[in-house]
Amino acid sequence: MERVNESIRALNAEADEFEKSKMYEEAAKAYYDAARLGNDRVQDSKGAAILFRRSASCYLKTKSRSAIDCFEWMVDYMLKKGKIYRAIEYCVEYGYSCEKELDDAPKSEEFYKRAEELRRQHNISHVCVMKKFDQSSYENNISKARSDIMQDFLQENSRYK
Repeated sequence: MERVNESIRALNAEADEFEKSKMYEEAAKAYYDAARLGNDRVQDSKGAAILFRRSASCYLKTKSRSAIDCFEWMVDYMLKKGKIYRAIEYCVEYGYSCEKELDDAPKSEEFYKRAEELRRQHNISHVCVMKKFDQSSYENNISKARSDIMQDFLQENSRYK
């Protein structure tokens, strides 16, 4: 067990160095490997969650679809912990990231639909976070609408963190 912990620490340190050097693909891979090791070998899900988020952040900087694996793990982790609101928040956040940063509208839609399904399953009503809506400012610009909604959602739901 101590050997595994040492491996995790070494991978994390390596990832930190890669990230400082702006070698984001390498950093993402090292964080991901450390997260998998922590989750699979020492059942440290909380530590793995931190590393998966860091991995996803680095993968996004390289526009790598590997970030999606991290996103899905994080949503599943929150559900396993019973943090339904956080899982819904992550679905919306990651749906936004898939569209904006990975240019993957179908995957974005999957995350948004998963958020809606979780709301339905847990009887959580959807409250529109946009306080005022001016249709003319979004004419033919779905990306701007989603961007504004995402920003409002994250701001409104920061209390669940």
